[in-house]
Amino acid sequence: MTALSPEDIIKFLKGNVPPLSDTNYGDGYRASVVLTDGLCLPCVVFRNPTKIIDLAIRRFKQEQSGKSIFSKSSGLGYRDIVKNFVTGGNCINYYDIAKVDKSNFAFPEATLRQIHGETKMSWTGFVAKMKDGKQFAFGTSFFFDF
Repeated sequence: MTALSPEDIIKFLKGNVPPLSDTNYGDGYRASVVLTDGLCLPCVVFRNPTKIIDLAIRRFKQEQSGKSIFSKSSGLGYRDIVKNFVTGGNCINYYDIAKVDKSNFAFPEATLRQIHGETKMSWTGFVAKMKDGKQFAFGTSFFFDF
């Protein structure tokens, strides 16, 4: 399969997927993708990297100046902050994406607005009621876009 251009990916997302606002990471577009090798990933969030780049630069400067919330005595330092930004999370290269579509697993924004805070120690638990009346328990430590 042939890869989509970044312009085609952005055009599809902006025309078909409502953005989900996030003050830390910027707007996210929740979609599914098929990679050039045929692998389907049903839950992918696309974001402009500007906000996370700005956050990383700010954190690097804080850490280098010694004005960060992580002091040297905590064991967390500059290398750990760099590691977090460089190796943390999961990323897909745009040139590996052959198809983008809406995700069948993205919670509607109205549903997401009903989920508040940490309901258990470092965990957000919630129950979703399906159209057929069945209820399912979900939980997550941080992300619950899908």
